[in-house]
Amino acid sequence: MKTIKLIYVFMALALVGCSKDDDGTATPKEPVAQAIPPTIALKSGSTDLFPGVIGAPQKGSLQHTVEAEAKDGFKSLEIQKVVDGSATSYQVIDENSAEYAGGNVVAYTLNYIFKEEDLGKDLSFRAIVTDQNDAKVTLDFAQAEVKRPMITANVMMKAAVPLNPLAINIPHYLMLRDDECLGISLEDIDEKQLYDQIIGVFSLNDGSGFYLASPNTLLEAELLNLFPEEKATTKFKELELTADEFEAFTIYETFEVEDLFAGAAFNADPEKLELVSEVDKVFTFRTDEGRIGLGRITGFDIVNGEAILDLEIIVTQ
Repeated sequence: MKTIKLIYVFMALALVGCSKDDDGTATPKEPVAQAIPPTIALKSGSTDLFPGVIGAPQKGSLQHTVEAEAKDGFKSLEIQKVVDGSATSYQVIDENSAEYAGGNVVAYTLNYIFKEEDLGKDLSFRAIVTDQNDAKVTLDFAQAEVKRPMITANVMMKAAVPLNPLAINIPHYLMLRDDECLGISLEDIDEKQLYDQIIGVFSLNDGSGFYLASPNTLLEAELLNLFPEEKATTKFKELELTADEFEAFTIYETFEVEDLFAGAAFNADPEKLELVSEVDKVFTFRTDEGRIGLGRITGFDIVNGEAILDLEIIVTQ
């Protein structure tokens, strides 16, 4: 009988213990902290496509600052250079880097100077911040298009008055080759076989007076007897620019000169520049190779039976 009573006592104690757990008086567990993902933002620098020009004082480099924050603890900030969609590591900042000053906020300033290898590439940069939980956030920034600076030339061309196609030593022809732009004679063209480098011819006739035209559209065919059948089709456009406005352009304004050609209207004959005897006339042109030029007539005179045309030219490479 005593054994049965003890069993009832133990059962009662067990029920009392269960009721204490069920009545909500037990100490609650602390909630698990939620992870906070890192963040990254562009703090300075253009968000537009950057028009880069190699060597330019203002447009020769990318200047962008990104700031990353990792509230759960900073682990690393990687900067990648992305060329034509392919990314390579450019710089990594982690807890062991000299650039890391401690804390969970890290700023990085990109100072990237454009190089020849960047020409014609789809260039940009990418920042990747990683926290102590290995959570990552990515930011693409500093997208750029890179071009070379332009070249400048002071050009003198001549034409016999009246026209004399036998005077092969007169620089009727405008040559553009690499970083050379100059007036050249048929004698030199033939000696060096430069026919495919001739983008313009200085000539005259009763209808047009003195004019500059592409070899393809030149009316005085006798000046082209030695030229191949396929000739350059240089396009010309006149511009409403003053001499001072022309002089304000530097070799680093490649994009601006290209925009000038794109925004101007063609002449009645797209391959012909009329009335080149007008000093300070400003014009733009495009070659078959896609080079864009800006020109100004700086002088015109007729001396000893020769018309002398002076040009100042700035042209893309």
